[in-house]
Amino acid sequence: MFSISKIKTLPIIKKYEIIKRCQLKPLTKYHKLCLSFIIPHGSTDILVFDKIKVIQNYLFSFAIFNLFEVYLKYIFLFLFSVFHIRNDVTTNSQLFKILYSIGIHSSWVIFPEFSLTYLTWIHTIIHYSRVLPLLNKSQICSIIICTLLAFIVVNDTYFQHYIDESLWIPLIIGHILNNR
Repeated sequence: MFSISKIKTLPIIKKYEIIKRCQLKPLTKYHKLCLSFIIPHGSTDILVFDKIKVIQNYLFSFAIFNLFEVYLKYIFLFLFSVFHIRNDVTTNSQLFKILYSIGIHSSWVIFPEFSLTYLTWIHTIIHYSRVLPLLNKSQICSIIICTLLAFIVVNDTYFQHYIDESLWIPLIIGHILNNR
């Protein structure tokens, strides 16, 4: 039997409690490197998709998801992410794609730190491999500049406020809405 007390011992729940209490340790160099690579990949939305639709999706995401309590934002992020990560697999089988994504997300429940590694070295690289052929040289340069700026920003103490309040979650959901 699966009880509430067992759910509370899951590593991802413990990680959420740490975030909730604002007891995060300072970001390591590895975390900063990963985040500075992941964060700008969402900026490609405005470069490859209809700009009006992109803006609508981000505004919708901010308007709706910032109304929720932090724990609900995480639940929505998890559900949207399952939907999004399925696109990392190139197969026609929707069932396999969903099972793959559920498997990846299940590993994140047990090993939350693995999510950062996966998103950096698998998901973001797949994303860039799909969109870079659609971009011109100046757009590619802008992504490189965004990556460097992201590295500077994640070192800023003001960045911690966005993490503490989970204000970054609507950004991710907006990106997912753009990449359906």
